[in-house]
Formats: sequence, C-alpha cells, structure tokens
Amino acid sequence: MTGLLTITQHDHPAARVIVLRGPLDAHTTPQLDQVCNDLIAMPEPPALTVFDCSEVNIMGSLAMGSFIRLKRELLRKNASMRLSTLHPSVFAALRHARLHLFFEIYDTVEAAVGEIHA
Repeated sequence: MTGLLTITQHDHPAARVIVLRGPLDAHTTPQLDQVCNDLIAMPEPPALTVFDCSEVNIMGSLAMGSFIRLKRELLRKNASMRLSTLHPSVFAALRHARLHLFFEIYDTVEAAVGEIHA
C-alpha cells in the first residue's frame, strides 16, 4: 500500500521551492509529473527550482526519470533544479543509479538556494 504525496510550493527571492511530502513511487509519480510539466510549459520558468525532499523516504525509478526529464528541459531554458535534504534511503537509491553525479544535491534548502552560480 502506498502513502499519499503532498506537494506545496513557495517562492524564495532566489528560487522556487517545491516541498514534497510522502513517497515518490509508481502511484504518486503522476503528481510529480504534473508539477514538472507545469514548470516545463512555462515560457520562462524560475531560474532555479529546489525540491525539498526532507519528507520523502522512497524514490522510485519513475520519479527519478521525471527529475531527469525536468532537469534537461530546464537546462534548455537556461534554468536549473536542485534536490535538497535527501533521506539516506533516497540518496542511496540515487547513488545506486549513479544519479548523485547528475543532480545537484544539497544538505539543506538554504544551502541549495544560497549557492547561486554566477
């Protein structure tokens, strides 16, 4: 049985922060896809989007694929995304897939938002 995923967003002066609460599995990834699609559809998405994953303890391959697609599409629009506050099991799954080398991962939202590349 899967849990529910809740998604909230707020704007920070340097980024859009998207807070995810719950599992990112086959049942909840469509909700994540909707957020990703909304960002991709924007003519000018926020320069930086940070996903706060502090309350996500499961990330399946479908969710990883959604994040990969989002990152690639945002790069085409001169925007970027970062992941923050990963649960150890989520980081382990990303590391197993070698995606820790693909994504920018930060220990805190503040660090992810604060480190703006010039």
